Amino acid sequence: MAYSKQEKNWELIIIVFEIGFLFISMMDQLDYSINPKNKSYSKDLKISAINDYLNGEGSLQDICTKYGIRSHRQLSDWIKVYNSGGILKTSTGGAYMKKAKNTTLDERLKIVTDCLANDKNYGAMALKYDCSYQQVRNWVIRYEKMGQAGLEDRRGRRIASLPSRTPEEELRDKIAELERRNLDLQMENDLLKKVRELERRGRYL
Repeated sequence: MAYSKQEKNWELIIIVFEIGFLFISMMDQLDYSINPKNKSYSKDLKISAINDYLNGEGSLQDICTKYGIRSHRQLSDWIKVYNSGGILKTSTGGAYMKKAKNTTLDERLKIVTDCLANDKNYGAMALKYDCSYQQVRNWVIRYEKMGQAGLEDRRGRRIASLPSRTPEEELRDKIAELERRNLDLQMENDLLKKVRELERRGRYL
């Protein structure tokens, strides 16, 4: 099939454009590898970019372009930390893992209620209450499965210090504890799968 001169010119333009885009992307990655901390990003910007990506509002490159992020590898790093329960700080792209915050039952109930009222925005609640993303997510899942009992923390308490229980209550508590352990394993497995999926996407972008 013969192509007109105009069609060939358009093909050439498209090829040149694709090569240029690829070159820019490669230089961007090289620049990030050599000097990843050369631009400051606010904590709010990082959270907004991460939420946009997780909500399917664009590819890594789309979100980077929207927010002026130097590299999709940088955004990918933020997402990994965010999904692993980390805290994103206002700085030159940095993030760190926050230790689990000690909370009371009333505090956990307040955080969960607030989170459910805000469409399960775990990241926003983690920032608001200075705890980790994973903590908020765990509390919400347990609350939805077991109610307020799922938020109780009975670790480290001696049996003698606990109120007397009927056989039915003891059986209920044992079942609840098994359910909590099962939820923990499920959440750890889900998180691992999500991190691996993000790593896989990053390799093919």
